[in-house]
Amino acid sequence: MAEEEQKLADEVVEKEEEEDDGGPTHNPETGAKYFRMSEVATHNIINSLWIVIDNKVYDITNFTLEHPGGEEILFEQGGQDASVPFEDVGHSSDAREMMRQYFIGEVHPKDHKAKEAKGWGRGSSSGSGGDASSQRGWFSQILFGMGLSLVGIAMYKAIF
Repeated sequence: MAEEEQKLADEVVEKEEEEDDGGPTHNPETGAKYFRMSEVATHNIINSLWIVIDNKVYDITNFTLEHPGGEEILFEQGGQDASVPFEDVGHSSDAREMMRQYFIGEVHPKDHKAKEAKGWGRGSSSGSGGDASSQRGWFSQILFGMGLSLVGIAMYKAIF
């Protein structure tokens, strides 16, 4: 069945390439190769695992056993845009630095996802500033939970 899925995915990639208007294959500013999301989606198996974070494509096939959070989460996100889960976890600046060695290209502009509004615990992924923002979001959640608990205890004591 995996062979059938791979064949179907390859057909989708070929169809997109035929439909492509001959647009750019590389980013003119960075020189990075462009990949369509349909092509990324075909790389979701143990022998070829790619993910997208902030419209950048990473081949993490050789990183799965080294991942401190376990390989399962990587396989769950394989072949997809993993930007939100990556930011939600609050990866360190060391982790962000380590990603560079797995970078293989960028998502084709036609497949770009707009960056989502920053929510609780989500920071920008550029540089270490995103890390600090993620930590502030996490800390704010803890403080909010503690405050809510204190209000609940006070109400309980007032009633009983």
